[in-house]
Parts: sequence; structure tokens; C-alpha cells
Amino acid sequence: MVIELTLPTVGELQSIADKLTAIATPSRPTRLVISPISAKKTKPARLNYDDLKLREMEGESLLWDDSRFNQSEVGDLFGFHMHAEHVIIHTIVGVFLPSERIPSWSLNVGHGSRNVIQLSEKCVTVEMDVWRELGGMRTCRGTTPVKKALDAIIGYHQSKMSQK
Repeated sequence: MVIELTLPTVGELQSIADKLTAIATPSRPTRLVISPISAKKTKPARLNYDDLKLREMEGESLLWDDSRFNQSEVGDLFGFHMHAEHVIIHTIVGVFLPSERIPSWSLNVGHGSRNVIQLSEKCVTVEMDVWRELGGMRTCRGTTPVKKALDAIIGYHQSKMSQK
């Protein structure tokens, strides 16, 4: 006897995650972690980001490293700080053990103990001038939690997501 299983698509999983996020009652304030993405195409973070975009085009999950503190939870936010251009903010829809890392990430020496976070397809792009007006960090060195101007940035993200 053969049993055929049908797995949900990324879009179906995203829809479920969006609904769960909407009804979840946070036990603590929302956090935001950002990661710098270099303009230089040979830097490890840029190579990984380009790989992430390729995975996205192929319908695969958007995965990234958490910060070294491994504090991200479902419903938190994660942003890609694109050097001097903009910050792309996603919602975290899944958190996995470091054993779920993508093999190509082995180039990121020292990141092997970081959790893997799954990001939403939907995102908000914050232009750099707006990011700075909100009080966001001018430069970003390493994947790190945002503390400065966090409430303003989260408020901006929420207002833009409600318009989508």
C-alpha cells in the first residue's frame, strides 16, 4: 500500500503563520534584530543574502541566523540593513535549532551555535533617510538586537504592514 502525502506550500504556511501571529498574545515586547548586508558581493553575509533571494525565487523558506544571543521568537522582527540604502524588515515565523543550518553557511565561522530563524515573505522596506529619522542605527556591524528607537521602528513597521 502506498500512502501519498501532500505537504503545504510556502504560501499556505505563511498564511497560517500570519494568522497565528495575529492572534498570539505576546508575553514580552516585540524585538527587532538586524543584520548588515555589504554592498560588496564577495562578503559572506552578501553571499548568504543572495542565496536567500535565490531560495525565495525557488519557493523555499527564507532562513537566516539569529543574533549570538539566540533570543528571537516567533512574532519578533528581523531586518536586513542594506548598506546606506534601506532596511528590509520581515516577521519571524519560525525558530529552529542550529542543527537546521544551511550547509553553505559553513563559511560563517563562529555562527554554528546560532538558532536558525524563518522569515515571512511579507516585508517592509524602510528607506535609509526614514530609518535615520526614526532613530535607527546609522551603521550596523554584525547581527545584533536593536535597542535604540525600537518603539518608533516597530510602530512604523506595523503602520506599513496594516496598509498591505
